[in-house]
Amino acid sequence: MASTLSKILHKDVTGERLREYPELKEFPDDRRRHKAYTAAIKEVAKRNHFPLLARLAFFSFCILGFSLMGYLGAADMLMRRTAAVALCVYILLELWIYRWAIPRVRQELRRMLDRHAYCCRQCGYALFGNASGRCPECGTEVAADQRRLILSQAEIGLEIGDRLGVE
Repeated sequence: MASTLSKILHKDVTGERLREYPELKEFPDDRRRHKAYTAAIKEVAKRNHFPLLARLAFFSFCILGFSLMGYLGAADMLMRRTAAVALCVYILLELWIYRWAIPRVRQELRRMLDRHAYCCRQCGYALFGNASGRCPECGTEVAADQRRLILSQAEIGLEIGDRLGVE
């Protein structure tokens, strides 16, 4: 039961997330896509305080404005209209923050993929320099595209080491 619920929660039913974040297609299943997406959003939120500050400024302005209107004895109709306008502005603010976040989340997903490009897709073992084509940890066959990437990076590393005099 719990695994079925987990599958439902991690499923991108509409496919909208994959359209906005095509990097998620590189992750093997819905659970890992959801985990990567959540981790990327948390990392962006940790590094960028703009959305939090924008919301804080908006709510501070609303509280101050409504307090002043109450203090000055504004009519109920004016208060309702102002509240409706504030709600519309808040919705626009959230849409703007969402659009602001998309490229940053995509950049974080690409960074995550770069970090995992040299790891076994089954167990996560680091395969840098592995020429055998098999993961030494779990024995899984390394995909051909990943093997080419690992070998090319190993050659680049050896060339740089030779230039620096490292053996």
